[in-house]
Amino acid sequence: MKNLFKYLVIFFLYCGSIHSHHPGNTVEVGEPYPEIFISIYEDSYDGYNIKIHMKNFKFTPEEISYEPKEKEGYALVHVNEIPIGRSYSKWLHIPDRFFNLEKNTIKVVIKNVNHQSLVADHTVISQEIIVEK
Repeated sequence: MKNLFKYLVIFFLYCGSIHSHHPGNTVEVGEPYPEIFISIYEDSYDGYNIKIHMKNFKFTPEEISYEPKEKEGYALVHVNEIPIGRSYSKWLHIPDRFFNLEKNTIKVVIKNVNHQSLVADHTVISQEIIVEK
């Protein structure tokens, strides 16, 4: 019984904290809306290099956790729905170990300096690209 209680406590703590690092907050932005375009280049040594082209958005890593401005922040990069890291500029290297499926999805979401996803017309601003192995 003691072990069951311990596992239940761990389970509830996990469920309560799974999204606590950066809650899923969003913020609506005005026009012209930010746009994302992704270019991908296979790296001859390991994985892929991606270039994140932004329109109507500015990377501002020096402002993280300060007062947000409407169209400034960073990009959060996911591979197969797993967040792998923040990009504070247009270039990011993704190691091959993240590409473990035949078709792998790279998704880029832009966030402001307070870690809120930017939204246009009630839709999170993001872009996806498929990488086939």
